[in-house]
Amino acid sequence: MRNSLSSILGIVLLSVAGTAAPETINIGETSSLHSDILDEDRTLLISLPDGYEQSPARYPVLYLLDGRGNFHHTTGTLRTLIDAGRLPEMIVVGVTNTDRTRDLTPTPFVPDPDDEDEDEEQDMATAGGADKFLDFMEQELFPHVEMSYRTAPYRVLIGHSFGGLLAVHALIDRPDSFDAYIAISPSLWWANGVVVDRAESLFSPGGKFAGKTLYMSLADEGNDMYTYYRRFEELLRYKAPEGLAWQAMMMEGDDHGSTTLRSTYHGLQFVYPRWRLPRFADGLEGMRWHFARLSTEYGYEIELPQGRVNRMGYSLLQNEKIEEAIAAFQFNVEHYPDSANVHDSLGDGLKEAGRLTEALASYERACELADEDHPNLEWYQRNRDQLQEQLEADS
Repeated sequence: MRNSLSSILGIVLLSVAGTAAPETINIGETSSLHSDILDEDRTLLISLPDGYEQSPARYPVLYLLDGRGNFHHTTGTLRTLIDAGRLPEMIVVGVTNTDRTRDLTPTPFVPDPDDEDEDEEQDMATAGGADKFLDFMEQELFPHVEMSYRTAPYRVLIGHSFGGLLAVHALIDRPDSFDAYIAISPSLWWANGVVVDRAESLFSPGGKFAGKTLYMSLADEGNDMYTYYRRFEELLRYKAPEGLAWQAMMMEGDDHGSTTLRSTYHGLQFVYPRWRLPRFADGLEGMRWHFARLSTEYGYEIELPQGRVNRMGYSLLQNEKIEEAIAAFQFNVEHYPDSANVHDSLGDGLKEAGRLTEALASYERACELADEDHPNLEWYQRNRDQLQEQLEADS
């Protein structure tokens, strides 16, 4: 059962004058999944792309560890980059914690014989369950998400600290689990660098890691965090297998807790370095060419995004390329027929071309498709009513 997260993931907007009713904008919802593998219920935080319900498109999935702590800033960063045309729309699945140390560490904790910190030993007593947690993700979580939502065959994993350790561990031992891995301040010191040792033994010239992407970062952190991070970076520099795209970035000025924001921003853009539409690929045909190329690169058919096509249509209108603009709006109507917004936009294009009766029909269709809670319903109705009055005055 899914529930709105109005108290956790919502923003309440009040009018300045205080007269209008408050409007709640939700950025996600909760979903509960029982795991037989872990023998417990797991709470998921889900964020769907804008217009998901009106679109037939399939979307890549971003799996986010430490979901409750990282959901807000990740979805905000994602939205900013999507609106800037630098990332695809994505489904975000935040996995919340029950026993974080158990799930995110690959081996049991071995205490330092010279360290008599009994509290640390107690805190680490359940460590070593990373492979069982990855079994849960592969065998239960992925099928659940892919059955519940329209997903594309492309998965991204983001983890911080122990979560970053898990991301590197998953890349090394289960590279087919995800397509891209973002490891933020990974705790590679765990068990004296056991994951780094494993990478050194598994990296080879073969194609096991071909097509995979790894981005990792480290804040201003010293001691073992820095030592093992640098060791892994050197391994990547000299022994990274062919076909593995990787980048390591130092986040100077950040600390272990603050580095998630900048690292998510840079990491996602490294995963999608060529998503932004080139300047020479203008017009509908240029956009078709660009996304066909991306489809080949990412291994699945990528639909032209509704928002990108719409913005291009209005840009063409501003440059008085009216017929090209109408073609762009009509493309959206054909591919996203249940979206009120694309019909309203087509109405704008037809109106600019003087095809007023057709424009009115588009505005009316937009009003029909927008339910009473649609944020743009009043705008669509105004466009329809104003054009109706104009046609009546001219008749």
